[in-house]
Amino acid sequence: FFNSHVSFAQQGSREIIDSILQILNSGMEDTIQVKRYYSLAYSYTTIKPDSNLYYAKKALSLSIKLNYKKGEADAYRVFSSGFKVMGDYPEAWEFLNKAKKLYFELNNKYSIDFMEYAEATLTWQQGDYQEALNKFLKRKKIAETDTIYINPGLFAFIADCYVELNQPDSGLFYVKKAIIENSKKG
Repeated sequence: FFNSHVSFAQQGSREIIDSILQILNSGMEDTIQVKRYYSLAYSYTTIKPDSNLYYAKKALSLSIKLNYKKGEADAYRVFSSGFKVMGDYPEAWEFLNKAKKLYFELNNKYSIDFMEYAEATLTWQQGDYQEALNKFLKRKKIAETDTIYINPGLFAFIADCYVELNQPDSGLFYVKKAIIENSKKG
């Protein structure tokens, strides 16, 4: 389930990368350029983590130069993702916390919510399945009250936590929910 999701995401990332690289050098040093660097960093996360860090650094440097706090927070967030993929969890946590702090200062509710999801996935990746499950179930409760669509990945992570905790029936229940929610996507 996860492998096919990653493969599909990587294909989409390559297309995004090609598009952004075509227009990258034509841009001025502005917030749009920061967003391009961020998009490249994000797109490289799983397919070329070293490039993720390269473009995250460019996004961060330009954000600081422009005093663009949202761009700075986004750069920290994408740094965290790159370090997570490389297995450098202390660095991933450090950058995740920097991003979350800035999002709180900006009162950016959507990004704060996303950071809590990122904390859950980082906890999951480190193998603390009980704590990850607690975080994912908290996210599920919030998502069910805030939206009509829930990311099927949330249910897939919950399912995996239950399986890792030797509760396969609960895992199966959430796999089914992930499939149902994914079919709503269209």
